[in-house]
Amino acid sequence: MPIKAKILLLGFFLILVIFRIFSGIQTTKFNSGEKVQLEGYLLEEPSLRGNLSFFSFQGLRVVTTENLHYGDKIKIEGEVDGNKIAFPVVQKLNPGSLLGILTTLRREAIERINRLLPEPQASFLRGVLLGDKSELDSDLRQELIRTGTIHVIVVSGFNITLVGGFVLLLAKFIKRRNAVLLSIFAIVLYILIVGISPPTLRAAVMGIVAYSASLLGRVVYPLYLLIFAALVLMIFDPKIISDVGFQLSFLATAGILIFGKIFEDKIRRLPSFLSSSVSTSLGAQILVVPLIFFYFGNISLVSPLVNAAVVWTIPLVTIIGFVIVFISFIYFPIAALFTPIIYLAINYFLVVVDRAAQIPFASVQVEPKNVYLLIGYYLLVLALQIYFQKSRKKKYGQTS
Repeated sequence: MPIKAKILLLGFFLILVIFRIFSGIQTTKFNSGEKVQLEGYLLEEPSLRGNLSFFSFQGLRVVTTENLHYGDKIKIEGEVDGNKIAFPVVQKLNPGSLLGILTTLRREAIERINRLLPEPQASFLRGVLLGDKSELDSDLRQELIRTGTIHVIVVSGFNITLVGGFVLLLAKFIKRRNAVLLSIFAIVLYILIVGISPPTLRAAVMGIVAYSASLLGRVVYPLYLLIFAALVLMIFDPKIISDVGFQLSFLATAGILIFGKIFEDKIRRLPSFLSSSVSTSLGAQILVVPLIFFYFGNISLVSPLVNAAVVWTIPLVTIIGFVIVFISFIYFPIAALFTPIIYLAINYFLVVVDRAAQIPFASVQVEPKNVYLLIGYYLLVLALQIYFQKSRKKKYGQTS
């Protein structure tokens, strides 16, 4: 893709992010003091702290002692207090729907993971396969933040590719068109199982559009596809642009697409598997770092090295994890035989992260919500991108 198109597309999204952050647009349609009675499906797994469950419901924060899970159909009554419901009365209803069936399947998968692995390895696998971070140990969460690896505990485009690609294997036995349609259907079911979070939706839209394009025989440019996915989600839910998870997911993917190849060319003397890991890690981090210190006031100085050391384990854990969970539904003892393999891969990740988090000055604190630092960083990245592009033109005589 020409550099001008990259700059325009990236700039467009960054402008939207910055505008959304500072526009002061309300994220709720309710007024303080208003009595509400809400009913619907819980679209996220509540965070647990002791016997309390924390979650968002129709734009409002809710805290309750009820034992709730993603996919539960609930009814909430209470009084709006700012962006939360004060003293909510929560009632669980009978879901009686496809979502209810799928979320029951999700909870069964979580239960099987818990039987196969001890903690914190089980929490790690639940996060990677199902996006479930509700019971992630607080110390481990801080280590992941300190080392800049918290992004791995999320359902990614790789998961979507695996699900769609596995079903696409049916093309050997049925018409390719039907296999592609089944792949799209499988992706939708998977998203309903793991949860309808913004990063997951972004990955799902990209996957569905890519498979749809293959039906039409079209070439899809990944960065265009990423922008298209963001725009589709913003049309259906304009507030999604203000979601931190969505912003981090989008920029990490954009960074890999724009800068991954540049970094790989610079470090091509390294072994191929290592150069790929390092370049992917650096590409993802280059656009994500400013948002991390904007929102959290924390910059990980060891993030590029730690990510390069552990990122190769995530595809391995994802693939083996899917296989083990699937086998566990057929015959659990066989799944248990494969557990040591995935345990070793996860344990390697956790040990590296733990050791890196103990390094003095592994991360530094900066002033959060510093808009000048945010804009200045992106302007610097843009200037460096233009400079390297011009240098490449002079060296190779390329035109864009």
